[in-house]
Amino acid sequence: MPVDTGVSLTEGGVGEYFLHMRESHDGFFAEGQADLNHLGFVYGDYRVSDVTGQIRLFDTDLHLNDVHAKVNDQAVALSGLVKINGNVPVFDLKVDADRVDMGALTVGRDVDVSGTAGYHGRLWGTPFRLGS
Repeated sequence: MPVDTGVSLTEGGVGEYFLHMRESHDGFFAEGQADLNHLGFVYGDYRVSDVTGQIRLFDTDLHLNDVHAKVNDQAVALSGLVKINGNVPVFDLKVDADRVDMGALTVGRDVDVSGTAGYHGRLWGTPFRLGS
């Protein structure tokens, strides 16, 4: 992932973890796993808090396992894959969100959305081009 991601950690931390790194003629390789303990961060207009669950790293694939979080105080659950081998992450995630205030998720966007919605499905793409 690029160094200038704009992510600022705000709370929590990582519980048990391991990380194995090696370098060979094929390049650099990393593999690991971490338990998330109420992690929080800010990315642009999105405030993500109370992140729990497990992440696994296998080279340039980041697997999210049973990750729960609040995005701008809206509860979501995620599982799936984020590829971090380029300048822009690409993801393929299963998303479960029972009751979300849509206005809270569009803060800072040139969109006038209000109301409550639930979503249970797949979200894929990049942060700039989302598909579902």
